[in-house]
Amino acid sequence: MFYQWQDDIVHQILMIDLINKYLNLSECVASFNVSEFFKYNKEIILTGVKTIRIIVQEGWFPDFEFNQDVAENELMKGIIQIGCLDKQNFNSSQVGKLAAHLLKRYPNLGGLEINEGSMNGKISYSQPDQCFSNVPIKNLKYLKITKIGHLNQDYYNKLVQNCKDVLEQLTIVEQNPVQDPKDATQAKVSVMVEPFLSCLLASSKLHSLKLQGIHHSLDLPFFTSLTDLTIEWFDEHSMQTILEREFNKALVNLSSLTIFQRLIIPAQAFGGPHPNLRKLFYKSIKSKRDQFRCLLGETVDSIVFGKREGFKMYAPFKEEVELDKYGLKAILIDIKYKLQHDLRTNK
Repeated sequence: MFYQWQDDIVHQILMIDLINKYLNLSECVASFNVSEFFKYNKEIILTGVKTIRIIVQEGWFPDFEFNQDVAENELMKGIIQIGCLDKQNFNSSQVGKLAAHLLKRYPNLGGLEINEGSMNGKISYSQPDQCFSNVPIKNLKYLKITKIGHLNQDYYNKLVQNCKDVLEQLTIVEQNPVQDPKDATQAKVSVMVEPFLSCLLASSKLHSLKLQGIHHSLDLPFFTSLTDLTIEWFDEHSMQTILEREFNKALVNLSSLTIFQRLIIPAQAFGGPHPNLRKLFYKSIKSKRDQFRCLLGETVDSIVFGKREGFKMYAPFKEEVELDKYGLKAILIDIKYKLQHDLRTNK
């Protein structure tokens, strides 16, 4: 029996060496259901794979209070993605416990993604304080939350609070039945800025913030540490006010800015000197179903003025705009034909 056990260990080591020899596991995603991961997690971690996807669906779930199948392992420094598939006959409340359990077992985990998918229930019926009690988070630099509505807001609030001292990149994707800012108004849907962003106000670490698929009436807390900001859909008046006020102040360290929706006066929102901005991506679309508005030459002049050498601007431009006008001072990339194709495809 002892020799059989030794043979199994040797076989595992040889297989891991073989895999590492022919595959770049740092660029691979290994996908498992919950039972598979709990059964083989030690072997999975030993392969050195950097991204692990755990698919949550109907079926077996461990008792997290007593289960010891996942041993504490400080070597796991990659990313774990937790994705939900089934909407019916599925105890969604286990998802929150699973995330907390893995954060506890892998104290050096570098990234976590939670995707609610088609799920429409709470991801934890325990109090968030209970879920994250005795969960030391000391290396979680990347967090992505793909959610539906605000049902699990308390859970995410606590999660963000626990990792605010180390978190560097935060992405929030709102999957909402409302697909258009106009629809939100017509349906009288009140969509708020994520409350847990206020948990990060004191953070000096956060440098990347991406808000996707969210329709805001923005009163967004901005962080002077931000170097990369993406906001897709928002209230145009509040966004215009924020950019005019903060572009050269709280957002002075931005090197990359991505804005999907059309602003009222883009020259005033993006204009003037900015010492660090290297890239501006501006779609200038009124809504997901409307046409975009091309930028005039005088608007482009105002935006380019005061930017650093090599500034790149991706936007739809009027035909009159000379794309090579600024030489190496500013590089203009016209995206109007790409936008036309995308809008036709999405209709």
